[in-house]
Amino acid sequence: MIFPHLPQEVQQEFKSPIEAVRTKSGHHTESSMRRLRQGMDRVRRERTEKIEFSTDHRTHLSEAASQRWRRSREANKAAQAKG
Repeated sequence: MIFPHLPQEVQQEFKSPIEAVRTKSGHHTESSMRRLRQGMDRVRRERTEKIEFSTDHRTHLSEAASQRWRRSREANKAAQAKG
């Protein structure tokens, strides 16, 4: 912990190291406030850019969906045959 290394007058401002940490962590520096504002701006801003997928990627997605559907259909037929 850094508290014992602080100047004596700074240590006397606080009752305990825990109180010092709580007090100091509640105060934001100018740079931390700027980062917080930038982060909040990103959250509030609407995402207008669209992601364009390649033709190959879309083809692979379609094939994967088709395979999943085929496996599901085969599993259902097998379950009906057993039941």
